Amino acid sequence: MQAILAQEGYPSPEERWTILQRRGEIMREVISDMLSSSGRSQEGRARLFIQKYGQRDALAVLNSLQRGFQRPSYIAEESWIYRQYRQAFARFGGERRFLNYAEYEELTGETVRIEAMRYLSPVELRPSKHLQQMRELTLTPPALWEDLLPPDTPRRPADFHAPQAEVYRGPEQELLALGWDLNLQAVDSQAARWRAAIPDLARMALDAGLLNGWPGETASWAPYYALHLLGVLRAHEYAARLMALYQRADDWLADRLPDAWGRMGAAAAPALVGLVGRQAAAAKAARPGSNGPASFGRGRPPAAPGGH
Repeated sequence: MQAILAQEGYPSPEERWTILQRRGEIMREVISDMLSSSGRSQEGRARLFIQKYGQRDALAVLNSLQRGFQRPSYIAEESWIYRQYRQAFARFGGERRFLNYAEYEELTGETVRIEAMRYLSPVELRPSKHLQQMRELTLTPPALWEDLLPPDTPRRPADFHAPQAEVYRGPEQELLALGWDLNLQAVDSQAARWRAAIPDLARMALDAGLLNGWPGETASWAPYYALHLLGVLRAHEYAARLMALYQRADDWLADRLPDAWGRMGAAAAPALVGLVGRQAAAAKAARPGSNGPASFGRGRPPAAPGGH
């Protein structure tokens, strides 16, 4: 795609909407082909649609679908979805307004409803200005936009507020500079370097100042790398404490917890089993007619005692 982009450049705003509409139609056709009994392999399907629609549009659609297949099925799917938006905003946000999770969920839900009505209409309806504005704000799905918008890192506005991030002075401070592309190879190849910094990595993974930070600033992405390294370094003593990520209102990281826990190995199991037991007891106490607490909020499990 980069070679195509270098040759053809970015489209104008008017061309962009025509391309997005065309890609929406291609996506519906690809999904229909996948659900049919065409017998085509993934490679055969890619060749067919590249030949029919050209490399640029076909590859953008196929890439978008491939990413969609990577989304988690059961654990914190909303975290994965919101992270895709934060990444797109960090790359192309420019002067756009940054959306918190509730705003993003509301706008994408409305966009889906309007698109469904357009799709089911017996006559072809042009996208309204309101629909175009919502899609511009949500940048959804991100893979369809990546070759349509030039990089435009958003500046942190004066009215954006987040808690003060903690201070890091050890090797973990290098993670503050890695940014939104989330290339884990950059840390995997040197993971042993951070072993002495495991307590600071745990602090970083739960740092509200970073987790709620401005997406256009590289430091706000450091918790992603820190959580991954805790898994790679098998820091099982922090397994239960990391459950606190599930309680965050604008969470974009909790879907990575199963991977981190899995890497920690069997030694993480006792703490997690104990935590699940406490959750089950709390849920039982919260049932109607009980004397226990009413709810946990957002359907997420409660934080482990002693979490940051």
